Amino acid sequence: MRPYPGKNLTEDRAIFNYQLSRARQIIENIFGILAARWRIFRRPIRADVATVEKIVLACVCIHNYLHLTENASYAPKGFVDSEDNNGAIKSGDWRKITANNEGCFRSFQAHGGRFSYQANVVHENFKQYFLLPEGQVAWQWITYVAAAPGTAKNR
Repeated sequence: MRPYPGKNLTEDRAIFNYQLSRARQIIENIFGILAARWRIFRRPIRADVATVEKIVLACVCIHNYLHLTENASYAPKGFVDSEDNNGAIKSGDWRKITANNEGCFRSFQAHGGRFSYQANVVHENFKQYFLLPEGQVAWQWITYVAAAPGTAKNR
């Protein structure tokens, strides 16, 4: 999904962009940790989709096991991205390990053009969900107010 373009966004669009950015950061962190620990993720995997799914699932299972049983050595303090009280991300040490390998971080150029109708519906549904109590994070309003003072409702 792409964020809404521009700087003078409505509150709902700015919050959608914030939530989308957070989701991308989490996914980047997850694959970064895997790439730092499992070299297969440091380059494109040459296999069919079913095999890649099995590889990813196997690595995630092993990761979870090691995280639970050997966490101090497998993922020492500072290895994983973390957040401060305001939701700002502090980069983890895994980024140093994967810095020169773009494998799973290779950027893909999105082709131009307009959203398809279905993609736009999904986009709008997520935007509305992020405004509901179950879809919010406490600091999304603080972040929005800081980004666009005077334009958000007091929360």
